[in-house]
Amino acid sequence: MVNVIIGLLGTDGKLKSICLSGSIIAEDSTAENQSRAIISSFTESAQLLADWIKTTEEMYPDRDDLVNLIPKPSSMCVSKLLNGMISTDTCNTARLTRSTVIEHVYGICRSKGMLDSDLKIMEGE
Repeated sequence: MVNVIIGLLGTDGKLKSICLSGSIIAEDSTAENQSRAIISSFTESAQLLADWIKTTEEMYPDRDDLVNLIPKPSSMCVSKLLNGMISTDTCNTARLTRSTVIEHVYGICRSKGMLDSDLKIMEGE
């Protein structure tokens, strides 16, 4: 089981934690499958946001003000991890998972046309 917690530094200088998923269960415990599960959690979260928007529009047809409060599904992109830090414990599988997640993020960002000079993620233990 893997937990993904994202910390964002707000404009007020305060760190805010967002739990993307507190229970990512990969097909097995290999680093490759754990990293794929983490990456796919972004896609799943985007779909949940799309469903939330659709349901809100159906329930409240003339309330764009409510729909506009819901984050856009496109905001759930792994590129949000750029210029951030991925931190794991020091066991070999966790370290390999961290490296594999970063490789996947870079690959996805490259496929979206981003330059290698923009692909930076810090690593920590």
